[in-house]
Amino acid sequence: GNYSPTYAQGDTVDFELLIYHSSDPVNTVKVTISSNLGGLLYTGYPDANDKVYFSTANLSIDSHEITFRAEDQKGGLYEMKITVNYTDPAKIYLKDLIYGNDQIRLHWDTYTTSDFKNYKIYKDTGSPYSGQLVTTLTDIADTSYVIESLPFENEFAYYILVEDSRGRTAKSNTQKITTTEDYIPYAMKWAFIDPVQPYLYLFSINDLKLVKYNYVTKSILKEESLQGVIKDVQFGDSGNGLQFFVATDEGKILIYDAATLALNKSIDVGFRLTSVQPADNNYLVVAGIIPYSSTSNDKVVIYDQTTGTEISRGVSNIQNDALLKKTPGKNEFYKVASNSSYKLDRFTVNSSGVIENVQSTNLPSGSRYYGSRWAWSPTGYFVSEDDGSVFNPNTTSIDFVGKLLSVGKSFESYAISEDGSTILAIPQSGVNLYVYSYPALLKQNELVLRARPQFVFYRNNQAIVYVTSSSYYSGKSAIQVLDL
Repeated sequence: GNYSPTYAQGDTVDFELLIYHSSDPVNTVKVTISSNLGGLLYTGYPDANDKVYFSTANLSIDSHEITFRAEDQKGGLYEMKITVNYTDPAKIYLKDLIYGNDQIRLHWDTYTTSDFKNYKIYKDTGSPYSGQLVTTLTDIADTSYVIESLPFENEFAYYILVEDSRGRTAKSNTQKITTTEDYIPYAMKWAFIDPVQPYLYLFSINDLKLVKYNYVTKSILKEESLQGVIKDVQFGDSGNGLQFFVATDEGKILIYDAATLALNKSIDVGFRLTSVQPADNNYLVVAGIIPYSSTSNDKVVIYDQTTGTEISRGVSNIQNDALLKKTPGKNEFYKVASNSSYKLDRFTVNSSGVIENVQSTNLPSGSRYYGSRWAWSPTGYFVSEDDGSVFNPNTTSIDFVGKLLSVGKSFESYAISEDGSTILAIPQSGVNLYVYSYPALLKQNELVLRARPQFVFYRNNQAIVYVTSSSYYSGKSAIQVLDL
């Protein structure tokens, strides 16, 4: 009589009774089962095993007092009562999880009764699962949900709580899925995108690795070991196909082939290098510090890539630790400090390898150039500062256009669409990607990523984002591709 089970709407309630009589044949004992709310449920006699079986899924939504009666041929009566709570909401069934494109898709059966309030989707977080609320859906017709921006895990489990209008809940089954491991085992400081193929080229300074990665198939195609203390890496074509140009603190220019990742050439310049850029006519533009032990006499030197010999020098005594930037489609270069500067130098290199047309530009008070945060638009403008400052250079000056409109945000990296109309910006903290319009510089969208972003590229109306699980240059990393 103390037994009081609880069932969900739609559940089948099974009764099994074992009948005993001290003198009469058991199969002559009449058994009835009734509810105080539903009336008579069953009348019958025990089977050859002295048992009575009865099942029902038609109880009304409430707590039922169930009475079992056994009456023998002489009118002897035995009675027993229990309470059956037919009160929980109808359960729903969560179907197999579907994984693809850094997303998990959930599907479930529609709730079957009229007292629906909401579906709550939970991520199981342990064993036994404690549950982390993902979202709440209030439309009974919503029977699917896509979970995006997956964290750095490869085993996921979810369940659904359905809540009725009385605030009572019923838990669905739990579904689990193991995703394909798509992490990159190295943390990167530099990243470049192939101009044609779906490849990223990633440089790790901790592990001294160059990785060629297919961001469509999410696979590492090739790895190559690096050498030296790397100060800067640039990607381009100076006349020998696509190559990587690596400047080292030991005074070497290392040139790697983009197709094979093989080290094609090493040029020892004899002084500390801070940056290198490929120029037309097989020249290399190098920024460095002369002599090797000094932190002054910062210069730009032009080298012949084929012979490894110096052609000319110029643009001296501006900043230490300078970086070089190249104007897309032009043999024009900028020399700027890696962190911040109120000035920069712009110059060209002629067909003989001589530096020409040197212009030194000072910015208005409060504005700075960041050599390490610099993105060019194919249409000619660039974004440089950590506050999203946009500049538009012309033949005589570098005009300040404006700033990406944000409240209290500092940016880490930028990418610009092929037509220059869209700017992607990564903030210095958080797991978001901001989408801005140009020339209005207004935020159009904010996307949530699976982890902290570090680099972003724009390709065919998609954002290709390098994300990392922890701090710079350490921890797990992966590539996330988002449709824009």
